Amino acid sequence: MNRNKSVAFLLIIALILAGCSNSAEATSSDTTMGSTAGKNGSMARFTQVGNYLYTLNTGKIKVANVTTPTNPMLFGEQQVDWDSETLFPMDSVILIGGQTGMAIYSVKNSPMPTRIASVQHFRSCDPVVSDGEYAYVTLRGGSRCGGNANLLEIYDIHDMRYPMLTENFPMFNPHGLAVDDSLLFICDGKAGIKLYEILSPTEIRLIQHIGDCEAYDVILSGKTMIAVCSQGLIQYDYSSFPMRKLSEIPIGG
Repeated sequence: MNRNKSVAFLLIIALILAGCSNSAEATSSDTTMGSTAGKNGSMARFTQVGNYLYTLNTGKIKVANVTTPTNPMLFGEQQVDWDSETLFPMDSVILIGGQTGMAIYSVKNSPMPTRIASVQHFRSCDPVVSDGEYAYVTLRGGSRCGGNANLLEIYDIHDMRYPMLTENFPMFNPHGLAVDDSLLFICDGKAGIKLYEILSPTEIRLIQHIGDCEAYDVILSGKTMIAVCSQGLIQYDYSSFPMRKLSEIPIGG
């Protein structure tokens, strides 16, 4: 199995594990910011908001009505930037990470996404997550996306029409990321998983570094972090610190 297929397989398993661990409390309102943010990997190309499923493919978002899960109905499609790569839901807003910037789309008044704003940055791969007030973006250079920047960027999105860059921080080769209140999890490639405390929009503090995982993405479920690593899936309990390893599902090369 090649690397891309292995990563895709691991992400699917991680999403299943995250869903199972929350199945007891899952409801039809389970697409609010808090619950959806906990189950969506930042590298995902699909997401659900309410009764609609959004999938990203080569410059367009396809929208399907999944009110009846066994009978999804295509609702329509919306053109987006050709280099769009990832989707992240946040209440009635979808954040899109792309090779040249981040875009914000509203699905408040209609299931069809409407662009609110966008920001441009150096060419790079660009997943994005948010806590509802700030957007956290990793820029990864030396990849198929082009560019050489390896950064974490933080944007103030209190007014989503005008995202404002508050600060950027150098990274090794960041991939996926996740946020839970004041905790920021960053998959820094071969440098491992880095857990930061968010002290302010312009200051973060490293509180734990897991170096034995070439990290691609993380999914948060309750107080469990499911990490997609080169060697497989690893689960950690982050209800207290340092994080405690729970289990590992190895995947052969």
